[in-house]
Amino acid sequence: MLLLVVEHQVSACVKNVIDRDGRIDLLFVAAGVHLFANIEQTSIGEFNRVLSINLKGTFYVLKEVLPVMRKQRYGNLVLMGSDQVFVGKGSSTVYGLTKAAIGQLTKSSAIDYAPYNVRVNCICPGTIDTPMLIPSVERFHQISGKPINEINEILQNAQPVQRLGTPDEISKVVMFVLSDDCPFMTGALVSADWGYTCQ
Repeated sequence: MLLLVVEHQVSACVKNVIDRDGRIDLLFVAAGVHLFANIEQTSIGEFNRVLSINLKGTFYVLKEVLPVMRKQRYGNLVLMGSDQVFVGKGSSTVYGLTKAAIGQLTKSSAIDYAPYNVRVNCICPGTIDTPMLIPSVERFHQISGKPINEINEILQNAQPVQRLGTPDEISKVVMFVLSDDCPFMTGALVSADWGYTCQ
């Protein structure tokens, strides 16, 4: 029942934009939640929640917007991936699964809609200092017993620059990929992780 409501809400939102503006040229799909857990620590409810928000939510949006862009023969979409599009991380089973799938969704959609002048790319951030990080750090603390400040140091030191990224830094990458400055780019998985995945 919840999934039907989400689909309906996405459809209604897209319809409202079309009724108001007549077209959709740019779209950034960034909804997501994280879960610090391996398979045994992940409940079925948690699995379904992360899958529904991170992957199904993105799919629903594309299913509504891509036909609009196909008909107008123009569009530029950016999906929110993760460094886990490229690498695995411990205790990140379901989150990593959904983000890897977003990478494949990007590439398949880019191929399918290139004939209609629609570009689809994916931003793949490293660890970013956002409110979404707080519950994951807390769960890491509960499972491992490590102090919160030690966990934060581990996360910071994992980056070659030894600090977390900021939302502003990621927004600049998104704005660049959504701009007309890279018209030949589609199907790209764009790292924005201060070199984490090149180690």
